[in-house]
Amino acid sequence: MANFGTDLLAAALAGTDSAEGPLRHVTELPARRGAPQRWPAWAEPDVVAAFVDRGISLPWSHQVDAADLAHRGRHVVVSTGTASGKSLAYQLPALNALATAPAPGCSTCRRPRRWAMTSCAPRRR
Repeated sequence: MANFGTDLLAAALAGTDSAEGPLRHVTELPARRGAPQRWPAWAEPDVVAAFVDRGISLPWSHQVDAADLAHRGRHVVVSTGTASGKSLAYQLPALNALATAPAPGCSTCRRPRRWAMTSCAPRRR
């Protein structure tokens, strides 16, 4: 059964010589219900409160999984649908690092088709 992702991939590859082998692997996963999880133990209460104050009472499992990896310094790729919460996956560890930094710091995020966004926090305490 075709879906938007399959159609988009076909359009992106249209005209590509099949001998080029631009894809190594494609897997279509069935849709699943979101699974909320508790905020990570490493997340600062003030950072969590900022998200809660904006209506995010609990993060989704994919947000926590990606944020945990980023918090541990790992490279992370999150590929989910539009408005699925990918931004929180990088914002949580970045804001947490800024909140716990002993000195002023900056966090830079590069997003496709947009300018880099930089957040800088003044020294706390």
